[in-house]
Amino acid sequence: AIQVWIGGAVMAITDNFTDTDGTLLASHGGNWSNVRGSMVINNNRVNGNVLNDDCSVRWSAETPANDQWAKVFASVLTTSAYVGVAIHMSTGGGSDYYGYYASANNRYFFKFVTNTYFDLASPAGAGASAGDELYLEINGTTITAKLNGVVDGAFSVTDTSLTSGGVGVCSWTNNTGTAGDDFSGGALVSLVLEQEGFRFRNDDGSETTATWAASQDTNYSVSPSTLKRLRMLVNATGDPAAGEYKLQYRKVGDDTWMDVQ
Repeated sequence: AIQVWIGGAVMAITDNFTDTDGTLLASHGGNWSNVRGSMVINNNRVNGNVLNDDCSVRWSAETPANDQWAKVFASVLTTSAYVGVAIHMSTGGGSDYYGYYASANNRYFFKFVTNTYFDLASPAGAGASAGDELYLEINGTTITAKLNGVVDGAFSVTDTSLTSGGVGVCSWTNNTGTAGDDFSGGALVSLVLEQEGFRFRNDDGSETTATWAASQDTNYSVSPSTLKRLRMLVNATGDPAAGEYKLQYRKVGDDTWMDVQ
């Protein structure tokens, strides 16, 4: 016998920065806009493009809800340059944002308001390592930075300076030895999903004409290698954003769930 489970996740904004060396991020895929300075793609990673200055570029194809998150992996790091993520980035021509970036020497948690830099907390006093995940979110008025999934020391504060905007990446100075990869971001939402029902179906027609193999919520046994379809019913609390789902299975009595490929 086989047990089946599905899980849901909100679809996120993603970019792995695959492009020709020297491509400005704002020219990459038509999905990015400069907020402060510019950033550039090299070795399929993104780094700052202005010497000794802060830069930030916003994902402009979509602006998530005000409660939002963004993360990037610091794929390579030096002690003299920084890369990271930004949220509540200006969408109307300004240069405001909340930021979190790291070098091999230090980590900063900050904001730009009317083109002026402010620390949100004292610098960490220690750097990150190549491959670390840099994550930043805002929930209500609480801004939190996480390093590899853990709140980064004192980097969680309440601030009301910036109330909306987009998500993106940020940097300080133009060193290709400090660069980020595998960016993602989106709305910070809590999905409440319940797998309410299931029904097996014969593989004998289209989505509308195929016949049912059993009643709803009825277990069904077939010989190995026999094609059958399975329809799942999921209840959602409220009106969550569109999502995609993972289907897993296991033999009754086994402890390990395996993905349906």
